Amino acid sequence: MSTDGEQPTMMTVREVAGYLRVHEMTIYRVARHGEVPACKVGNRGRFNRHRTEEWLSTREAGQGAQ
Repeated sequence: MSTDGEQPTMMTVREVAGYLRVHEMTIYRVARHGEVPACKVGNRGRFNRHRTEEWLSTREAGQGAQ
């Protein structure tokens, strides 16, 4: 975690869930299905903040077109 007030570049499942305001199990499910960009570090999932924000933007844009 950053000590200078900046948000971390890599986030845990708990951090992503809090950021997106969804349950942690939702993050596990969408990551398992490859719906959200994730990578593994050891046996733990990690999420790049910028890629997660880009993913969210594309989903928001796609839903607005319906």
